Amino acid sequence: MTDGLVSIITPCYNGDKYIAETIESVLSQTYTHWEMIIVDDGSTDHTAQIAMDYVRRDGRIRLVRQANGGTAAARNAAMRIAQGQYISLLDADDVWEPVFLERQLAFMTRMNAICVCSAYRRIDGQGREIQRPTVPLPVITPG
Repeated sequence: MTDGLVSIITPCYNGDKYIAETIESVLSQTYTHWEMIIVDDGSTDHTAQIAMDYVRRDGRIRLVRQANGGTAAARNAAMRIAQGQYISLLDADDVWEPVFLERQLAFMTRMNAICVCSAYRRIDGQGREIQRPTVPLPVITPG
C-alpha cells in the first residue's frame, strides 16, 4: 500500500464510445497521486486499444484484460493489484469534475471518514443534464 495513493478502478465492457472521456477526466484531476486500473472485461470493440494508447502515455494508468466475467469480477481483479491507500470506483461511462478526488480526500481527512459517497448528475451522450443531481445523506450510520 502506498500512502495517499488513490487506486481508481474502472471496469469496462464495450465502452469504446466513452472510455477516452472517462480517462481524460482522471488525467484532469487536481489531485495527481493516483493510479488508474482499467479492466477490459472481454470487450469486442476498441476499448483495449483506446486504453492502451493512454497506458503508453501515462505510467499511472494500467490495463488488465480478462474474459467477460461481469462488473464485480472486473472490480475484484483490479482490487487484487491496487496499490493505493484509497479505492475509488469510476465506471467507464462516467466522468469526474477536476476537483473530485481533491475534495473527497479533504472531506475524508476533515471528517476522519473511512468511506465517502458523493452526489452525481445524469447526463446524456451530449453532456446535457437529464436528471437533477442525486445527493446522498450527509451521514450514513450502520443500521
